[in-house]
Amino acid sequence: MQAKKNWTESTIKTLLRRLVKKGLIATKKDGRRFIYTATVSQTQIMIEAAQERLNRMCDMHKGEVILKLLSDSPISKKDLAQMKEVITEKEKDAPEKVPCNCLPDKAHLC
Repeated sequence: MQAKKNWTESTIKTLLRRLVKKGLIATKKDGRRFIYTATVSQTQIMIEAAQERLNRMCDMHKGEVILKLLSDSPISKKDLAQMKEVITEKEKDAPEKVPCNCLPDKAHLC
């Protein structure tokens, strides 16, 4: 972290302490040093961050956002195949149009 972010040792210790408190990493004492281990995967953290953002958006526009992310992101053939499976399954019950879920006085923005 020091080489990548040019952070002081105390800043790094503060970050580690906060991550331990949130349960994102675990710590184990090994002699005079501590060993830190991730308790959640990088993918899970990325999913949670993306879901948190999407939850703040109007449902009506999430599809557009996901399409833009899809077109702008490098994606493996394996992931694309899995996406096709999910799309095929979702198509069975998908509505013609997703309704706006903005606040009542802001619905006109959609």
